[in-house]
Amino acid sequence: MPDNRNFQGSRGADGKPPPPPVTIGSFYKDGTKNPKDDLFEETARKIAESFFRDKYVCVTKTQIRRLFDEVKRFVQLLDISEEQWEAQKPYIRMISSKASYSIARAIEKNRDAEGVYKNLRDFITQGIKQVHDADDFRVFAALFEAAYGFYYEINHNKD
Repeated sequence: MPDNRNFQGSRGADGKPPPPPVTIGSFYKDGTKNPKDDLFEETARKIAESFFRDKYVCVTKTQIRRLFDEVKRFVQLLDISEEQWEAQKPYIRMISSKASYSIARAIEKNRDAEGVYKNLRDFITQGIKQVHDADDFRVFAALFEAAYGFYYEINHNKD
């Protein structure tokens, strides 16, 4: 049966583009190591919304879960031994390239979702660039977890 959704590029069925990417800025309040007050709520919700255009143009739950699981795997390693940071740092940085690869593959399968997948890639890239120590990584992981939770809420009733 032919697909009658008639998408153009990364636009939805109604012709609207996907949400713009979210610029995270710093995780922290100025001059402190305290996360911004709205980081895990307002910012995380905006990030989640940038992964979803409509039920046909969105990051799949499987794809976001796969990347989130990779982040959580490193959090668990660091929780076992803080000394693991220096050994794991290069592999943590590699999360950006893994995301780029899997997102490129996802875009090949669904060109219409290119914009929302690029938003996911940009979020991960921005976040990983801000990671300089294990505490930064934990904040990034918590932000990803919050965004994932909001994404699930947004996408849960759309399937």
